Amino acid sequence: MSELKVGNEYKMKFPFKKIIHKAQRAIFNFPATDEFIMWNAGCWLFEEEDGSEYGRSRDFYGNAEGEVIYKILSIAKMSGRHMDRVIFKRWLVDPDGKKCNNGSVTMKTINLFKRDIESESPFNADYEIDEDAKN
Repeated sequence: MSELKVGNEYKMKFPFKKIIHKAQRAIFNFPATDEFIMWNAGCWLFEEEDGSEYGRSRDFYGNAEGEVIYKILSIAKMSGRHMDRVIFKRWLVDPDGKKCNNGSVTMKTINLFKRDIESESPFNADYEIDEDAKN
C-alpha cells in the first residue's frame, strides 16, 4: 500500500438497495403516475429462525454496488501517547454514477483508516448482491 498523503483518494465498493417510489401526486417534478427509482446506501436485512444457539441467522443483500470515496484532507500528528489521526472527506456514488451526498468530514486513527481502505468494502457486514432482493 502506498503512503498516506494529503489529497489521496481511495475508492471502494459499497452496497446499495433499490427503492421504487410511485408518486401519489405530482411532487419533486415527477408526474403523478410515474414510478421512479431511488438508491439508498446499505443492504436489505433478512432474518430467519435457524435453530442455532443464537436463534436467528442474518443475511444482508444489496441490489447493486456503487462506490464510497475517501479523500484525505489532513493528517494530524498527535502529542504524547495519542495515536495520529487522518481527517478525510467521505462520500457515496450510487450505481448510476451520481453522487449521493456532498460528503462528510470525519476523523479516524491511521490504523482504522488503513483497515477501511485496505478492505474490499467498508460496509460493516458481509453482504451479497442480489438484484431481486426486496424487503
